[in-house]
Amino acid sequence: MIWATILFAFVLGLLLALLFGALFGDRERIPGFVVVFLLFFLFAWAGSLWIGPYGPAILGVYWLPGLVVTLLIFLLIGAIAERSPRHYREVQAEIEAKQETEKYLGVAFWVLIAALVVAIIIAYLVT
Repeated sequence: MIWATILFAFVLGLLLALLFGALFGDRERIPGFVVVFLLFFLFAWAGSLWIGPYGPAILGVYWLPGLVVTLLIFLLIGAIAERSPRHYREVQAEIEAKQETEKYLGVAFWVLIAALVVAIIIAYLVT
């Protein structure tokens, strides 16, 4: 059952990362494939563990909770993806804002990854 859950999360993360790259790859400052795949994979895995069993089971894995959580994260990342600036003033304002926030976003990403891993570990320890 654990391996089926991991396999499901892997496939879902891979498919959504490929779709994300195809849909949002032309925007600036989009995270790389590995980063997006890691986020989708961990959210699918944690979502399928923490949300109750809904939908039909495939190989003993209820796939609907992981899919819903991952789709919500997909839409959230797609919504906040930056568009290309249109004017010189927008470019200057974005450069100044990015310099300040980029260092904090890297830390926030790794804190999120650690929190997802901890949530997955706790889910297996509780059940």
